[in-house]
Amino acid sequence: MRRVVRRRTLTDAEAAAYGAPFPSPVYQTAALVFPRLVPTRPDHPGAYDNRCAIAILRTLNLPVLLPWADGDPITGAWEEHVRSIFQNVAHPLTIAGAGHFLQEDAGEEIAGHIRTWLLQTTR
Repeated sequence: MRRVVRRRTLTDAEAAAYGAPFPSPVYQTAALVFPRLVPTRPDHPGAYDNRCAIAILRTLNLPVLLPWADGDPITGAWEEHVRSIFQNVAHPLTIAGAGHFLQEDAGEEIAGHIRTWLLQTTR
């Protein structure tokens, strides 16, 4: 986690909390396999389930706030596609200088955006 959080340095306690569920390599298997389960091509085994979920999401007219990190090497190229799934996406919310773990890079900033958006959306 310390290598991928961009805006700040995790404290020893924060880094330890992320590592706590994985005290030895025996516990790390799922975390190492998980990225391979993300469908990144149409013929991936999980792609069908994603297509089904996207078809349902496209029918919902719900307000959506979609914070996006401009420095996310994992999902950076997917923003336009993800935004296109939803009918009622709020204005683009790009978090400058943040990486994949937005909660660590910009947690308070995003919380402020969410609060403002909720107040505007629920009126």
